[in-house]
Amino acid sequence: MSTETTSQPVPKPVDLASVSPGFSLPPQQFAAVFPFHIVFNRKLEILQIGNGLQQVYPSLSIGAPFGQHFQINRPGIQTTFESIQQHTRSLFMLESLQNGMQLKGQMVYVCEPEVIVFLGSPWITQIASLKAFGLSLKDFAIHDPIADFLFLLQAQNTALADAKKLTDQLTQQRSELRKTNQKLAAQYAVTHILAEASCFNQAIVKILEAIGHALDWQLGALWVVDGGNRSLQCQELWQANPEQYVEFTRINRQVQFASGVGLPGQVWQSGEAVWVEDLCMEHASPRSAAAHADGVHGGFALPIKHGSQVIGVMEFFSHKTCQPDDGLLEMMADIGIKIGQFVQRKQTEEALLKQIEISAGLKSILDSMGDAVLVADENEKFLVFNPAAERMFGSRAVNLKQWFQELGLCLPNCPTPWDMDHFPLKRSIRGEDVNDVEMLIHHPNAPDGLWITVTGRPLRDQHGNLKGGVIVCRDITERKQVEEKLLHDAYHDGLTGLANRALFMERLQRAIASTKQHKNHMFSVLFLDLDRFKVINDSLGHIVGDQLLIAISRRLEACLRPRDTIARLGGDEFAILLENLHDSSDAIQIAERLQKALVQPFDLNGIEIFASISIGIASSTIHYDHPQELLRDADTAMYHAKALGKSRYQIFDKTMHTRAVTLLQIETDLRRAIERQEFRLHYQPIVNLHTHQIMGFEALIRWHHPERGLISPAEFIPIAEETGLIIPIDLWLLREACHQMRHWQMQLPQATHFTISVNISGKQFSQPNLIEQVKHILRETGLDACCLKLEITESVLVANADIAIRMLQQLQALGIQLSIDDFGTGYSSLSYLHRFPMNTLKIDRSFTKSIGADPKKLGIIKTVVSLAQNLGMDVIAEGVETSEQVSQLKVLNCTSAQGFFFSKPLDEKTAQGLISKEPQIEVSTPVNGLVNA
Repeated sequence: MSTETTSQPVPKPVDLASVSPGFSLPPQQFAAVFPFHIVFNRKLEILQIGNGLQQVYPSLSIGAPFGQHFQINRPGIQTTFESIQQHTRSLFMLESLQNGMQLKGQMVYVCEPEVIVFLGSPWITQIASLKAFGLSLKDFAIHDPIADFLFLLQAQNTALADAKKLTDQLTQQRSELRKTNQKLAAQYAVTHILAEASCFNQAIVKILEAIGHALDWQLGALWVVDGGNRSLQCQELWQANPEQYVEFTRINRQVQFASGVGLPGQVWQSGEAVWVEDLCMEHASPRSAAAHADGVHGGFALPIKHGSQVIGVMEFFSHKTCQPDDGLLEMMADIGIKIGQFVQRKQTEEALLKQIEISAGLKSILDSMGDAVLVADENEKFLVFNPAAERMFGSRAVNLKQWFQELGLCLPNCPTPWDMDHFPLKRSIRGEDVNDVEMLIHHPNAPDGLWITVTGRPLRDQHGNLKGGVIVCRDITERKQVEEKLLHDAYHDGLTGLANRALFMERLQRAIASTKQHKNHMFSVLFLDLDRFKVINDSLGHIVGDQLLIAISRRLEACLRPRDTIARLGGDEFAILLENLHDSSDAIQIAERLQKALVQPFDLNGIEIFASISIGIASSTIHYDHPQELLRDADTAMYHAKALGKSRYQIFDKTMHTRAVTLLQIETDLRRAIERQEFRLHYQPIVNLHTHQIMGFEALIRWHHPERGLISPAEFIPIAEETGLIIPIDLWLLREACHQMRHWQMQLPQATHFTISVNISGKQFSQPNLIEQVKHILRETGLDACCLKLEITESVLVANADIAIRMLQQLQALGIQLSIDDFGTGYSSLSYLHRFPMNTLKIDRSFTKSIGADPKKLGIIKTVVSLAQNLGMDVIAEGVETSEQVSQLKVLNCTSAQGFFFSKPLDEKTAQGLISKEPQIEVSTPVNGLVNA
């Protein structure tokens, strides 16, 4: 808190820093408050003398021993540093050994630098003593209680002199004199209490009691402002007779006053002292009833101010009604001012003591900080350059300009050095706020550079004038390294170190944009996929697979130009962006170079591995808008290359995309076809070549698309196998075929011994529950197992021979007949053939159609028929279309055949008609695809 003060000339302050380096106090405040102070060290050597004391004691000099000039008039305290230190913050009385002047005040111990500060003033009780020491009241500190006391003494002497001159009026003025003495006694008591008290709370209790006794008041109270509730609350109460005013005391402790309400509230609002003749007559007051009950009547209240702000209210009450006394109010107002000044002085003392403590603490904090702190004045001279700054910048500096020229500072993301005018400390000295500016530092101790972030603020005095600037610098090198790694990892493949999909797509987008701006800018995208990489992973393990991917990445990189971008998109897929091409042949040459680079085997820890790639090429000549479209088309071309035999490249054309879209649509429609039951079965008869009898039928699936009509199995079966839809399709086909054959057997006696042949896909054959599914369908349809013949391609059987054999044995154990379908087109491994428990071997149509034109094919068929007969198998020739083929097959002892020569696949009604007409087919000219019975 602060108070209003009268203006007094302030003696010039002494700079303690000039006497003892590192010891610093605000000199103007110090000199104004303590003109009679003394500072001495542990050796009791005097380090500093207040201006007022130096005036009284001119022979007292810096460095003089304290004990040769002063003695301590206090029992139990010796004139030693340790003894004085133990009693610091207590009152001391010093007596000059030269002129006998006494100084009364407080000793304060300061730890760094280690000194004791005596804060006091002359203890003089008579005005005449001032002249004896060559002093006047102006030489005292602002609001010094002694000076106030001397003023009071002077006033008392004047009053006594006037009293002697007015002896004739002594009787009339005796009462006034008594009141004046009471006021003086109250003022003296207050002044003495304030001089002795160490804090406000200690002083106020004594002041209430002293004023009450001096002015013959029975009650005193202190009300303080509660900032949170914006009300006055009673903090202290004094009573001359505690037992007499119980109710009034209780109400005071409970009630709160808002501004303008009650006696305390009126004083708070007006800032002026207020008199009340009889509180019992103040019926609106919440205390009037308690006042009436306890006999409380007259009273007054005065404000306690901090400057112009009311911080509290003091009030006093009597058991008698009282007439207003302006003199008393004026005196009490003065006391209120003195109390406010006391509060201000104590706050100043506390602030000074705290500043001494903070100075040492601040240096310790700065020294222990990990961040660099630099403070410079308005002349660019460094005031603070803490140890962290020395470590960060590699040296200590005195002047900003010289230091800046010696230091290597660079702008972020470029090698350009900083301009000094834009340096953060320079900007803060100019008055700017600087926030999170990044810089790169180079010096001998940091050859790779340090990244720092800088925050700065200007320094201003209490009037807002610029006095310098401060910056705080934090080392963010580790964070920058982490950010760079995260950025690199975000755009690069973790295994190979190549660019990843995100970076590749970003550069591809940039290439497309460049093409739109520069019509002659041409580029191509190569989509690469390793051939049979899954086999390597499954056989040698993923660790070897990863090593192979890394080795392949290095070879591919070596084939490219520095400006080309190669990325690993995932798994065994890579993409390459070739820019600045002259024509499409450049991309072809690079593709051939890449394939040639992989011809040589890879040696991975003694394991020799051969690898090849299929490449799809898409060029910017098609004019793309989005990178995803270009990468999609390159991927499509790559799959065409794989379909054409792998280890080759294929250039994309728009028909590939059209076909891809068509296949996607087929897949979508295929899923719906299962739900909508759009599939139909056609049945092709299998005929005995010697008896011309129908032996059974092969069930062939057909798809009747609601928009496209009949779709060939060759078009949708591969898609079904790739998507896994073949499994529910196979089950539906098997159930439907068994159901139809059982229906024919029950309706037509000729079909009693017919068999129905059903193709089983590789995916269906690998299902672990296939046996249970077949059993369930046979039970559901009622078809005898011996009438069901399952056809399986040889490639499916050879892929995992041991598992296939166990599966075939279980099927055969049910009584089901088994056929090897399309024999001769797959592995055709004779070493496996005798191990499979098969009933029938079917010769593929590719051999049958060239039986008369190609002697080699004829020899193969002859060998196959002979092999099957030796293994106890039947032979069925597929795709028979001419009588010459029939004749040749008979000569080769082939037992059965099927094909358009006999009949094309028939729907169920036509097939039933054929069975019911005659189960024997004569070999003659076919009519509408059928042979006359």
